[in-house]
Amino acid sequence: MKPALSLDQQVDLMTGRGLEVVDREMATRTLFNSSYYRLSGYARQFQVSPRSATGQTFEPGTTFETVVAAHDHDEQLSALLLDALCVIERSLRARFAYHLAHQHGNQAFYLDPASYLAVTPHLSSFLDKLEGELSRARRPTVARYAVADDYSAVPVWVALEVFSFGSMSKILEYLVDDRAARAVAASYSVPWGGFTSTVHSLAVLRNTCAHHGQLWHRRLDVQTPVQRKTRRHEPAFDSQGPYAAVIAIKRFLLAIDPADQRAARVRDFFESGSPFVSGFLSPAPR
Repeated sequence: MKPALSLDQQVDLMTGRGLEVVDREMATRTLFNSSYYRLSGYARQFQVSPRSATGQTFEPGTTFETVVAAHDHDEQLSALLLDALCVIERSLRARFAYHLAHQHGNQAFYLDPASYLAVTPHLSSFLDKLEGELSRARRPTVARYAVADDYSAVPVWVALEVFSFGSMSKILEYLVDDRAARAVAASYSVPWGGFTSTVHSLAVLRNTCAHHGQLWHRRLDVQTPVQRKTRRHEPAFDSQGPYAAVIAIKRFLLAIDPADQRAARVRDFFESGSPFVSGFLSPAPR
């Protein structure tokens, strides 16, 4: 068991590994607000051999301020993407509900196993999850249609405002009748091929940003497909990193509102000339 260290001991641990700390008071304050464990995810990129028990010394000249700067750039991008993803999520919910309502009416077809493809992963558990999300919502809009634990009368336009982004993306991906999903893709002028995978990846990224997960020098668990012709207009990037999702985010934002400045702010971040940008374009976790 590792003992809990005081803030001063945490600073001593880092300086003992060769990290330069100019302002010790600032360092302890930062550790108190961000935690040693969180910052270590950024610090390891500056260590000689972080995977080795004996190689966690820092590269010469690395300062605490440099580690914090990497962390702050990550937070800045995460905030920009979360702001953008909230707009995209809201739009996806509205457009998907609109098309589903016009094609399926007001019954809870989304709780019927027959509505889903046979390849839907863990379908029974997923349907239980949907009912659980409806029961936990405690919204008057849900209660108006529910009878005890029976949610079969909750219209899809109500349910999609309650379900998590991840649940919505799974419904979009695995419904047998894909007419609504195709209509949503067309409404954004996005090719159908790869559309559901893109929405899934954006849902995962949204959760990562919302929970302050690290993006810098991290590969995403669910990648966003990018067409070859699209790459020609973008900087070189690793498809497993977050930039593939950034491309999709910019495209969705401009399709929703060409005057929206969020896409421009994301673009400006990557054109800032910051030395940390490469860690988002071509992550190389150490």
